[in-house]
Amino acid sequence: MKILFIGVGHMAGSLIKGITKSTSNKKYEIYINNRESTVAKAQELNVKPLVNLEDLQNEGIEVIVLGVRPAQLKEIAIVLDQFNLTNVTIVSMLSGISADKITEAFGRHPKLKIVRIMPNINADITKSVTGICANHYGEKSIDEVFDIFSNCGSVEKINEDIFSEFTISGGCTPAYILFFLKAFVDAAVKSGLEYQTALRTIIGSFEGTIANLKKSSKTPEAIIGEICVPNGVTIEGIKVFENSNLEKIVFEAFNKALKKDKEH
Repeated sequence: MKILFIGVGHMAGSLIKGITKSTSNKKYEIYINNRESTVAKAQELNVKPLVNLEDLQNEGIEVIVLGVRPAQLKEIAIVLDQFNLTNVTIVSMLSGISADKITEAFGRHPKLKIVRIMPNINADITKSVTGICANHYGEKSIDEVFDIFSNCGSVEKINEDIFSEFTISGGCTPAYILFFLKAFVDAAVKSGLEYQTALRTIIGSFEGTIANLKKSSKTPEAIIGEICVPNGVTIEGIKVFENSNLEKIVFEAFNKALKKDKEH
C-alpha cells in the first residue's frame, strides 16, 4: 500500500517512524510532500519524496494523510481536487475539522472517503493512543487505516460527535502529564536533589504507577487511598492539591482546550 503524508511536522514524523519501525511493514510504501525540504526530510525519515503532488496518481498513491495545519486545508484541497480521488482515502490529522468540512473543501469529490485520526507524540515509540472515525464513504477504508496506525500503538474507534473530547484526552494529555512531571522535578531539585536523580526517580515513579494501575482491577482512587495512610507523609501533599482545587484546575484546562478545538 502506498501512503503519502502531506505536511511532515513533529506529529506526522512520529507516525512515520512508528509505521516504519517494524520490519513486518514492508507492505507500506511511504512518500512525503513537505512545504520545505521534501527531499532532505525524506532522507531523514528513510522514505520516498514526492516533490510534485501532480505525480501522486502516477505513483499509485492509495492513502493521503493530511498533516498540515487546519488553516492550510483549502490550499491543499484545491491542489488535490484536480485529481481523480475515487480510489484514494483521505486521512485527516487536522484538529477540529469535521469530515463534512473536509468534503466541502474538496468540491469535486462529494463521495470522498475520509477517515479522521488523532494520534499523540508517542507514536514514534509505538505507544500512541490514536482515535479514529470516518464519514459514510470512509467506513469502507476504516479497517485498513486502523491497521496502518496500529503500528504506532493502540487505536480507538470514536464517534465523530465526541472526537474533540478524545483529542484532548489522547492528543493533548502527554503535554499535560509532562507539565505535571516537570513541576515535581523542579520541586525536588529546589529541595536539594540533583536534577538527573530527580528526573530518573520521578519518571520511574510515573512508569511504575501506570504499570501498577494497568495490571490492577482497582480504581486510581483506591490506589491513592492505599498510599495515603492516616497521618502519613503522602496525604499532606494530597491535602494541598485538594485545598488548591487541583481537580477544578484540570477541568478548566481540559475545557479550555476543548473549546479551542471546537472553534475550527
